[in-house]
Amino acid sequence: MSEIPSVCFVCGNMATCCHYGAPSCSSCKTFFRRNTLMGRSMKCAQDGKCRIETGMRCCRACRYQKCLKVGMSPHRVIDKQNRKECYQPLISFLCSRDGALSAKLNDLLYIEQKIKVLRESDYFPYSLSRSIEAFLAQPSPLNQADNYQIITNWLQPIQWKNFSSEVPQLPYKLWGYVEIVLAIEFYKTFDIFNSLPHSDKLCLLKATLRQIRLFHSSYDSYLRGHKEVVVEPDGYVPFAHHYRYSTQQFRFECADAYDKFHKATCVSACEDAKMTIEKAVLLKAIIAMNHDAPNLSEEARELILEERLKYVNILMRTVRLESPSDMWLSDFLRLYSMVNRNIFATNCLANLFFSEVVPLTCTSTGVKLERIWVELLIQ
Repeated sequence: MSEIPSVCFVCGNMATCCHYGAPSCSSCKTFFRRNTLMGRSMKCAQDGKCRIETGMRCCRACRYQKCLKVGMSPHRVIDKQNRKECYQPLISFLCSRDGALSAKLNDLLYIEQKIKVLRESDYFPYSLSRSIEAFLAQPSPLNQADNYQIITNWLQPIQWKNFSSEVPQLPYKLWGYVEIVLAIEFYKTFDIFNSLPHSDKLCLLKATLRQIRLFHSSYDSYLRGHKEVVVEPDGYVPFAHHYRYSTQQFRFECADAYDKFHKATCVSACEDAKMTIEKAVLLKAIIAMNHDAPNLSEEARELILEERLKYVNILMRTVRLESPSDMWLSDFLRLYSMVNRNIFATNCLANLFFSEVVPLTCTSTGVKLERIWVELLIQ
């Protein structure tokens, strides 16, 4: 809202702010938060017809229902609580030394939760013709993550060689595509990125989107229990799916490139690096802040490098917190080496996709390549 609200939409008292999605007073804010977190069932003795006004002893069930009716969202309470409590020992440790660093890590963890919701929900923004620039310009779907439905029963991937109009209505995704889109949304959460000139934004995106996409899939696979190869939430293993590319020609020509790609990913390295979600999001931020991206302006390089070093600093402190005093440096170097390993794996993936898969599928079946992939191919 452009102006400070003056009246609580729940009880009519003086509002202090928009709390959890609706103008409300501190009392109604506290009431809604407490009862949402407690999760107790409430029942009205008058069939939901109680009046809710300031100064009255109100029915708790009707007061809570009115909170919901005027727009207060339980999801906002839970998100805020999760953001506050995520990895509290580490946050407290960092805060005791540098509150700005703890806030950066906390923000990354919060954004990761939003991305996870979109990734594992029915969110699927497919377009054959939309460009990177078009996705960059759109309002962020992270703000609407709670409006999408989490998919609990995925369809086993079936024999589609290209996009079908039925795909968005089914629990099935073209994972590479949606993860590139989510990588763009990840960038849009950085203040430093939003301050860059438009040309520098595009240079940075085109240089790193595939790296972020692959690293996210790698650590997410590991944290879900997979130790060797990338496995998406529906069981899809990139380029191992005979149900999409089942020709003998594909298996013969792409076998070596496929093996090289999966051996290069960071999935198996996560075990040695003792990967956790906080380490993963810090490494992802470091990968995103690539000051060596081609064609960046000198001013942009300096700003991005400065931002990258902040995340490197937080990662070092994180490793020192959990490692013996004489071991932390080797543990940190093992973890940080995954940045270069992921670059190599991304190059292997590009070779497999653009040199092997695309020629086989697009020339033999007439399948059109999405514009977003074309832009990444020719960058």
